[in-house]
Amino acid sequence: MSTLFKHRFKVCRNFLTLILLFPTLANATHVVGGEIYYNYLGNNEYEIILKVYRDCGPTNVNGTGFDLSASVGIFETSSGDILFSDFFMDLGSAEVEVMPIELENPCFILPPDVCVERAIYTNTITLPDIPGGYTLVYQRCCRNPSIVNLDFPQDQGATFTSHIPGSDEVGENNSSAQFINFPPVALCQNAEFFFDHSATDEDGDSLSYEFCPSFLGGSVNTPAPLPPQGPPFNTLNYANGFSYDYPIESDPAFTIDPNTGYLSGTATALGQYVMGICVSEYRDGVLINTTNRDFQFNVTICDPNIISSIPDPSDFCLGQTILFENTSINASFYHWDFGIDGIESDTSSLENPEFAFTEVGVYEVTLIANPGWPCADTSQTTFTALPVISPEIITGDYECSNGQDLYDFSFTSNASATASFQWDFGIGSIPQTSTELNPQNIVMNPEALTMNVTLAIQDNGCEEADSETVDNPPNPIATILPQESICEGFDISFDSSVENAVDYLWNFGTDGGGDFSSEPSPEFTYPDTGLYQVMLIVTAPFTCNDTSYLGIQIYGLLDPQYPSQPTQCLDGNQFDFEAFGATTSTATYLWDFGPAAIPATSNQANPQNIVFTEPLMHTVTLT
Repeated sequence: MSTLFKHRFKVCRNFLTLILLFPTLANATHVVGGEIYYNYLGNNEYEIILKVYRDCGPTNVNGTGFDLSASVGIFETSSGDILFSDFFMDLGSAEVEVMPIELENPCFILPPDVCVERAIYTNTITLPDIPGGYTLVYQRCCRNPSIVNLDFPQDQGATFTSHIPGSDEVGENNSSAQFINFPPVALCQNAEFFFDHSATDEDGDSLSYEFCPSFLGGSVNTPAPLPPQGPPFNTLNYANGFSYDYPIESDPAFTIDPNTGYLSGTATALGQYVMGICVSEYRDGVLINTTNRDFQFNVTICDPNIISSIPDPSDFCLGQTILFENTSINASFYHWDFGIDGIESDTSSLENPEFAFTEVGVYEVTLIANPGWPCADTSQTTFTALPVISPEIITGDYECSNGQDLYDFSFTSNASATASFQWDFGIGSIPQTSTELNPQNIVMNPEALTMNVTLAIQDNGCEEADSETVDNPPNPIATILPQESICEGFDISFDSSVENAVDYLWNFGTDGGGDFSSEPSPEFTYPDTGLYQVMLIVTAPFTCNDTSYLGIQIYGLLDPQYPSQPTQCLDGNQFDFEAFGATTSTATYLWDFGPAAIPATSNQANPQNIVFTEPLMHTVTLT
């Protein structure tokens, strides 16, 4: 003891300052597994990480938890002397969590009573380089009494160890390899098991994997020995038929690939089994460290997990992209076959794939849940591909009746005779909806300039729709402007005030033919004077016509004139006059021959024997 104490004192005094803690131990708990490793932080400082796994299921009858502190022994590898027995890691700073209990094989359902909890203890320590390096040791008892590959498992504890190489072993400081994942603690009986048990090494060292003996550590009376026992370590006592490299009753036997760490096998007997796996680090071909992992497998009866299921389909429409619903239970991957003969491209590995059938027909769709697995399950169902309905609305005849716009509608489609139809003509239309095949005389909303007409067709479970925008232009308004000039004869120019019109039709009200015009502002020559009824009809597509009437009075054009008179001698002169330019029999005349005429005036149409008393040039006026 004096030599051991002296060695410890020397190390502490020269290059290490420790805060001494005294371990507080909880009641014994069932150790499921663990490992210890380290990270080099620089300046001879190392982060020590200890992972301890314990049973938190029904077999932990006392309900005990993790130790409040974990003690790691640090030994001088070359001499085997312990340097530190009081390097503690406090549970208060540890990460504690319940491990997810998952199966790598998705064929089965785990029983609900499997429970494993993990604590990750960490602390840092300064370890100057020494020849041969250091050995880290953590020991804890005890294991589950139900373990079947050990003799008296409840009396056997566990030792987790790792080596920090010295400068004589490796040219530079080392961080140990670390296992990436913890294996699933539950295996299903007679189910193929496989697991990637590889590790990672930040130094880039070559790694090798193997089954290795698990070590004893601690006892029922001393569950967490302080100080822990140093190397060499005693191995576990295996029951008959078991060893460290055949730890589970299995067929095929469990193996681990030395290069990849791939662990596989099929457990054939129920129970709990301890397995030890080591990862060794090689640098430049030289072994510099081996880290052991000790863990417990629970081989249990698992219910079949995979059920393939496709819901009963409804008929669907040809050419549509169909989303296939997958209601399988607990499957992880899939293989769909959509049943088209003669091709291989009608498959999918998606969970809920989309697929479009291009031909009408009946197809047997197959879904395999977890294809390639012994527990793969298959379901089938029939889908009927129907033609695309492809409705297309046709706006038919238009009629204006009593000032209302009436439309007829029809359509083209691939619908069958059993199809149903739902028309919607928009708010304000009469009727707004219809289920007729070809609805007619639909009164459109007069306030709407456009209407969205929709036809939805349902046929054999398929539904397709078409929409058509129908213009509903405002009705034209016709107004003939009043006649302003009434003394310009038979030639009349017509004008109008018209809104929304496209076409014009004038009727000038004569009895004879040819008194029509389609010009917006026509001209017309009347055959005679009189009162005429003029009519204007204006039209536009898909509107009600409008008509305007105007009575006009046609007066004859007055163009007074008379023939010139020859020169006569004063003695015996006598002039006869004849009036022209009156176009009606009701015209009145007024002649003014001047003061030297006898008579000076006349209201006859053709006055005779007018005598002038003076030899002059006389002005005669006819009104």
